[in-house]
Amino acid sequence: MNNGNDKSPNNVKIEQDILAKDATRVKHMKWSAIFAWLAFASLLITGQIWLHQVKHSGNILNPGIEIPSLRDSESAAISTRVTWSPIISVTVRALLLIAIVFTIFFRIRSKTLRTRQILMRLSAIEEAITKMSAKD
Repeated sequence: MNNGNDKSPNNVKIEQDILAKDATRVKHMKWSAIFAWLAFASLLITGQIWLHQVKHSGNILNPGIEIPSLRDSESAAISTRVTWSPIISVTVRALLLIAIVFTIFFRIRSKTLRTRQILMRLSAIEEAITKMSAKD
């Protein structure tokens, strides 16, 4: 009767393949989180510098300056203004949210991988102890 503790070489190979795939996923998730944080930081710094250049008194998360759009005719100049600062602000907030979500997913995935590695090592130890007790 097999209760899931069959440690044939084929099952060990399957477990190692699963751990290798999980390790690859964790590596990709780590780099995704790092990239998201770098994108957030670079847009935050660039946006703050840009707001300083246009002599804006607010900050990147609470802007309120309007810049004329590219369609700058005399009659439509007042009605067709593009507000770039809130666009940058919303983008910065979205990148912050994405970076936080990627970081949380990375932490969950890495904890799961570590738990699986520990369980695999414990099952190998259990098997070794069972073999040692069978010899006696």
